[in-house]
Amino acid sequence: MPERFIGVQIGPQSFYDEGVDRVLDNLTSTASVNAVVVYTHTYYGASGRKKEAMAPDHGVELRGDEGRTLAYTWVTHNEAAFADTTLRHNEDVSREYGDEDIFDTIVEPCRQRGVKVYGRILEPFGPGMASVVEGWPRIQTRDCYDRMHSRPAIDHPDYQAFWRATVEDVVRSYPLDGFQWGGERVGPLSCVLLRGELPFGFDEHGKRVAREMGIDADRAQEGFRRLYELMRRVSGGERPVDGTFVTVLRTLIEFPEILAWERKEYRSQQSMMRMLAGTAKSVRPAIDFGVHIDHQQSSYDPIYRASLDLGELAKGVDFVKPILYHDIAGPRIRDYLVERANKHLFADTTEQTLLSFFYDIMGYDASVEPGLDELAEHGLTHDYVRRQVNYFKAAIGGGAKLYAGIGIDIPKVGFSKGDGGAFVSDPEGVYKSTLTASTARCASRRSARSAGR
Repeated sequence: MPERFIGVQIGPQSFYDEGVDRVLDNLTSTASVNAVVVYTHTYYGASGRKKEAMAPDHGVELRGDEGRTLAYTWVTHNEAAFADTTLRHNEDVSREYGDEDIFDTIVEPCRQRGVKVYGRILEPFGPGMASVVEGWPRIQTRDCYDRMHSRPAIDHPDYQAFWRATVEDVVRSYPLDGFQWGGERVGPLSCVLLRGELPFGFDEHGKRVAREMGIDADRAQEGFRRLYELMRRVSGGERPVDGTFVTVLRTLIEFPEILAWERKEYRSQQSMMRMLAGTAKSVRPAIDFGVHIDHQQSSYDPIYRASLDLGELAKGVDFVKPILYHDIAGPRIRDYLVERANKHLFADTTEQTLLSFFYDIMGYDASVEPGLDELAEHGLTHDYVRRQVNYFKAAIGGGAKLYAGIGIDIPKVGFSKGDGGAFVSDPEGVYKSTLTASTARCASRRSARSAGR
């Protein structure tokens, strides 16, 4: 039987805050960790963890992230690697730990303990990026009104060249065992229908790729504009004569280009993932390259699930790592799906009916998972983990390894009612979920396990 992958995702500042030896000794002695998955860039800034939300048993004084100006770039880049792109990473050495190199710091201590080292990039986007990465405004996409949108244009050649250069430079410069790419982006249809947010992707490069696929980009843009304006009216209390859901379907029938555009967005994401995997493999053929599937993508967005072909994705990577954070799933489903979608696509029904419908279509057991009034304070059970692991096994179809991410004490950052405090995990629940993730895949030809942190 192949060695099990018992990995932990960890922010680079933890090694400096607590000390490399202390962190690695804790991980190996308490959890038998044999791999660390470490951010190479943290453009979201500090993770927002409050000191009060951190585990108090590490043997050192706790340091939260509030008020700190942590580094954005944790590796040393070679300027020559970026000759084909105008974008440049923020390597401000005046920021806290900005003069440190995470892999120069941890690779040898990890080797001494038999711990593998994986790099990790979480694709950044948001309004703050324009002030962080040099040249960022040049690659920002456009919304349905042709205004600049905060998201990057995934089809922009300069943007693709930037991440290709980044991955190649890191893999070439450091003796890494693996690399994980994560793009926590859903398509514009999810943003519009579930959250009422502006649709995006209508820059010249996105339209070019659409036309190459035979899609009328102008019709797609007009259709998305209609959907967005409908969702704005609905969230303001207006109800169409035929109801919200039927009116949305009518818009999709009138503008089939909307669904074609959504397919284009996911194809572009998948193409970028494959391009980065190929780049890493061209430098280090044996590297274990995989993709991170965000929590919304893995657990509570049916539109994303319908859009992404996991079996096809798995053909281009070595592993797929879905986020199966059972604890924080309760509050996230409540905040990100039930409350928001009930004001938009599912405004015709009640939150209770929507939750029951959601459990049914996602294949979760409503008899064991939290009810509506429990979601804000209770996580999902290990049965959710079991069902998700089996789903991903079936969807991947043996094309790649499956690393199931189990969350522990995940901060409540990003919630409409969140304060940055942790959703404190129940140790018994973590044990059952981790065991379930492992045993549910024992029959798989290629088994692996990871615990997210």
